[in-house]
Amino acid sequence: MTSSRSRTVVLKGLWTFPAGLLKPDRKKEKAKRNRKKKQKDIEWHNQICERARIEGIGLYQCSLCHFVFPRNMVAGDHIVTKGARPDLRHDVHNGRCVCKQCHTLRHSS
Repeated sequence: MTSSRSRTVVLKGLWTFPAGLLKPDRKKEKAKRNRKKKQKDIEWHNQICERARIEGIGLYQCSLCHFVFPRNMVAGDHIVTKGARPDLRHDVHNGRCVCKQCHTLRHSS
């Protein structure tokens, strides 16, 4: 004979819930964490690029080739990669403003 009991989850020893009821909350929490991480990434990129902004002409200087570009042609780049040091992901001292060509060249090798 097989048992027809459904799987349950006990939270902190106080309540028992069917396991399926917890999944939507976990998905919402993960989505919320991802939105916060994305927002921090955008803020980090903006801070990095603003440091390279040339006052008066409103263009941004690439820290590798030293040419100037409009904002849509530059990106924030991590000096020490996120994979090597995840704790420096949002540290503005671990970033530099580079043009898209230099950024592509740096990550292709």
